[in-house]
Amino acid sequence: MNKKLKLTYIMGLNIRWVAHEWLAMYIDRSKFEVDFIILEPNDPLQYFLAEHKVPYQMIPMTDYAIMPEITKKIYDHLKVNQTDIVHTIFFQRAYYRTTGGFLCRCACEGIYAAARRREE
Repeated sequence: MNKKLKLTYIMGLNIRWVAHEWLAMYIDRSKFEVDFIILEPNDPLQYFLAEHKVPYQMIPMTDYAIMPEITKKIYDHLKVNQTDIVHTIFFQRAYYRTTGGFLCRCACEGIYAAARRREE
């Protein structure tokens, strides 16, 4: 039996991401386990995930001055979760993905890198 890949999405813009709602609902659960880290308080995705019982963790990013603390919390989450792939978009989330994912030896995936690989 093949091991399910564990995907962690780091979300940080306080807007509605319909694509991520779709992913949370319809990803093939026989192949993937998905969870989310939400960095913005009152993110609409947080309410959607809670309503649909999709795992997520709130790690509020209130200021860039606490980036090391946020990175450590993300690292801890990825380590405990045994995440295989971390996905983010946008700069500050990519920083956390790259730093926390690197420290946990997770594959770090960004939307642009994934698109380039598909084209090759």
